[in-house]
Amino acid sequence: MKRIRIFGVFGAVFLLIILSACTGKAPQAVASPTSFDFGEIGPIDPVSTTFTISNTGTAPLIIEGITTSCSCTAAEISEETIAPDGSATLTVTFDPQVHDGATGHFLRYAYLQTNDPENPELKVEITLDVVDNKSTQETN
Repeated sequence: MKRIRIFGVFGAVFLLIILSACTGKAPQAVASPTSFDFGEIGPIDPVSTTFTISNTGTAPLIIEGITTSCSCTAAEISEETIAPDGSATLTVTFDPQVHDGATGHFLRYAYLQTNDPENPELKVEITLDVVDNKSTQETN
């Protein structure tokens, strides 16, 4: 029974890809920018930035899921379905408090799972340096 269900899901996805290829219609996911550097931040307040996720293809782009590389990073998209030539806003937030006072350089990613047959996982990155409040105040 489980084999039939699994085959049904995989079969449906495979059929969708084949039909998209035959009709010449396919979504195309593009992120702009692909990375953002916050520079130096303090150890307490979360910081956020936005990315534009565009569909430069000829079929609707579906954001099937979003994951991040660490629990200190959260990501949320304004639209889960993006029409051809349309766009949505991806907001990525880094919370330094999750690392319990850790300082230093951080590199984190947000991954968008899409129905783009050429780019099923779109990745954006953020970088930043968490500094202790004392060292930030001394350099001002």
